[in-house]
Amino acid sequence: INFSSNEWVWFHCASLGEFEQGRTLIEKYSKETSFKILLTFFSPSGYRNKKDYAHADLVVYLPLDTQKNAAKFINIIQPRFVFFIRYEFWFHYLEQLHKNRIPTFLISASFRVNQSFFQPIIGRWFRKMLTYFSKIYVVDHTSYNLLKKYDILNISVVGDTRADRVLSIKNINIDIRNIVHFKNDKKIFILGSAWKKDIELLVQYLKTAHFPEWKYIIATHEIDKITIDNIYQMIQENIPHFKISKYSSYDTEKECNILMIDNIGLLSKLYKYADLAYIGGGFGKGIHNILEPAVFSLPIIFGPLYQKFPEARDLLENKGAYTISNMEEYNKILFDLMSNNTKRLEIGQISYEYVKSLSGASNFIYNDIYKA
Repeated sequence: INFSSNEWVWFHCASLGEFEQGRTLIEKYSKETSFKILLTFFSPSGYRNKKDYAHADLVVYLPLDTQKNAAKFINIIQPRFVFFIRYEFWFHYLEQLHKNRIPTFLISASFRVNQSFFQPIIGRWFRKMLTYFSKIYVVDHTSYNLLKKYDILNISVVGDTRADRVLSIKNINIDIRNIVHFKNDKKIFILGSAWKKDIELLVQYLKTAHFPEWKYIIATHEIDKITIDNIYQMIQENIPHFKISKYSSYDTEKECNILMIDNIGLLSKLYKYADLAYIGGGFGKGIHNILEPAVFSLPIIFGPLYQKFPEARDLLENKGAYTISNMEEYNKILFDLMSNNTKRLEIGQISYEYVKSLSGASNFIYNDIYKA
């Protein structure tokens, strides 16, 4: 590969989620400029899934964050622009980029007062990294005000680039035949990125569920055989259920009330068939992507650990989502939403309008930097 000065735009993502967050901007640079695209990952899941990504000229792991690695890597690439997406802060890379006066940007960032940047003793060192960015594009005014309080001023509130991505997914009008057949004329409650606790709640609920017009799709956070087999054991024997890989839309003899997704990359496309969504992770490290179901006008339910996510806080405040912490709350909310079509549709519309309000960040960032 031939590297020469100012020909490359470099995007760094921690993993697959951050890649999806930056994808619309990556593809804008790929399609609308003559720059070559370098895409780097930290996690194996990101690299393995996107190593053949059509809109990147080179996809690699980012070498460990040492002064020597950073200096060598940047000297070889000599990028014109650099984008770090959402969370990644690599001190030596940022320092070297700053020393070399290479425009470096943090996009779709959000900040909270309890982060390391704002702690009494260690905060000063962490904030130094933020000063190395040429500009920080934040998703909300809370982040903007927090940074401003600590004299980090080169910031703009632009919304969330994930909103642009999920809106583009919504516009892809391709039907998944097995899901169309499974849905038939029923309503769908989907569990997205579900963990064990999330599935246990559903299993408990199904023991007393009173809504025969509803079916269920379970997409687990992990799709390995052990995880899927464990779910099989958890679901009652008298509830017909299939893995999507084994489910045939032509086999109309089989009744199926629960469909389990055992392949990767389908989840964001499944929400179009749903009427209600529960997003997993809220009883563990934190909830997964709630903008994906929101764009399809779905009311959204998630567990109690959502505080790190501004979109979750906003949707709760706007009454487009619900948070639950126990079985009693779960039962009550499902009953309310499954028994009242009008209420469910009204809440779903709030979710969709919220996503629209966040959109446009990719265009803004592109124009702000490239056309400046």
